[in-house]
Amino acid sequence: MKYILCFLILFLLFSCGQKHPEHYEIKNFTYNDLPYSKALKGKKWNIPDIGFPRRILNLDNHLVVSEHVADTFLHIIDKKSKKTIHKMGVKGKGPGEILKPWRLLHSNHKNEFWVYQLGSKQINKFDIISNSALSSEAIKFKNDMFLISDFEFSSDSTYMSILVDGKDKFVEFAGAGNRINTYDTWDHMVGRKLPYNIISSLHRGVFKASRGKQYYILACLMVDRIEILDKTSGKVVSIRGPINHMPKFEVDHSAGYPMLAVDRSTSRYCYGDVTCGNKVFYVSFSGASSLEVNSFKKYNNEIFVFDYSGNLKGHYTFDISLAGITVDEQARKFYGITFVDEYPNIIEFDF
Repeated sequence: MKYILCFLILFLLFSCGQKHPEHYEIKNFTYNDLPYSKALKGKKWNIPDIGFPRRILNLDNHLVVSEHVADTFLHIIDKKSKKTIHKMGVKGKGPGEILKPWRLLHSNHKNEFWVYQLGSKQINKFDIISNSALSSEAIKFKNDMFLISDFEFSSDSTYMSILVDGKDKFVEFAGAGNRINTYDTWDHMVGRKLPYNIISSLHRGVFKASRGKQYYILACLMVDRIEILDKTSGKVVSIRGPINHMPKFEVDHSAGYPMLAVDRSTSRYCYGDVTCGNKVFYVSFSGASSLEVNSFKKYNNEIFVFDYSGNLKGHYTFDISLAGITVDEQARKFYGITFVDEYPNIIEFDF
């Protein structure tokens, strides 16, 4: 009996050790692990004509705010005067027009930025100095890039992405849309055998790159997990916390293929947005239930700060719920956009 017990213990230890590959490291944390926590009070700007803001991007002396529903989707705002200096992103399918912005991305030039359109599978470049409301360049996705859920540049001519299906988690493409690198898989993420599109759907969220394009961060919406890929080493750090949430879910085959069906009574919104600094990144957190978010009572009221090795560095709380965030580290300011407000606008926080 003693030998059987020893064998079982060794088997369990071996199984746990093999659950995740060697390149994958998990770091757990709770609110008890916070190095510091500071409450911040926001100052609301008064910029007219912002109706349904959802994303915000810091560009040196300007902010870019994207609308969810509009005829012209993008507001270019001067930070010093706190006034809109230009509107860009004309709605349409014609040359230089866009249908709906999904993400705002930095360019290598301080006066340019990119807009990723999930629905039309392309990215468009805009120049804030030009007088044109149309994009100056468009890149359409090809081949397997039609299967991506999110996108970031890894160089001027290569792209890092998250796939909606298949076992690979982080996939790098060349300009022609051909796979050139893969990093990590979905196999070890849940602990039981599931279709890959179910696992990736469960971990969908916001995907951002560090300014040097070495680190890629996937902050998940339905589970409180942050996956950090170090492209140089191929290693992935998985941050788990602060509430260790996993909703109840089933695999629904009613459409003829597997789909994720989440029990809404157990769901909580977790990480809502990411903004990257030089040595750390900042991720907004909600923790609110579906009922609270859908009734516009609460969304993202916190920010956690991590370094790119996945170490927790700090925490901030806000006095208002935010939809999107960006950071100006030189000025020590967060900029957010209101989640629900009679007069939606930009909120400024000094930190």
